[in-house]
Amino acid sequence: MKTPSPLQFTLLTALTGRTLHGYALVEEVSTLTGQRPGVATVYAALEKLLALGWIAQTQDEIVGGRLRRYYAISETGLHVLDLEAKALAQRARRAQFKLQQVRTAGAQA
Repeated sequence: MKTPSPLQFTLLTALTGRTLHGYALVEEVSTLTGQRPGVATVYAALEKLLALGWIAQTQDEIVGGRLRRYYAISETGLHVLDLEAKALAQRARRAQFKLQQVRTAGAQA
């Protein structure tokens, strides 16, 4: 199975347990990462996630004369997010272990 990019991972995380429209996802990515992504970048990632079947479009509405499209994570997306979160946690544990070895060796020197 394909591994999600960091932005795709963050979008899947943002959609877990709720449905959001595109601009709300831009704001949520900003909140989760501390960096504001470009709107076009987020929409391109959403199109890719739709094509992969990791998210689904749930509804459209017109607000202030503008189309608002809502997205939700799919069961496949939840599975991908779960696998990637576990893989990231494992890599982080390995890195922490290696760092602790270096700190311990440095303290003994």
